[in-house]
Amino acid sequence: MESVIRNFFGAAGDLPEANLNFDVAGNLYGTNLLGGSTTCISSGAGCGVVFKLKPKSDGS
Repeated sequence: MESVIRNFFGAAGDLPEANLNFDVAGNLYGTNLLGGSTTCISSGAGCGVVFKLKPKSDGS
């Protein structure tokens, strides 16, 4: 069964960039082109974000 675990928009980021990657602990890493700090782009779209999703202790 699939479910949404995180929505990305606004400061949390938008426009996924590159592939998602897992580390040996099961953490998932990715990047979004927009979101985050707005100090690098005058439009206020953001400089981009790197995110990490960590599984719960029960593996979910």
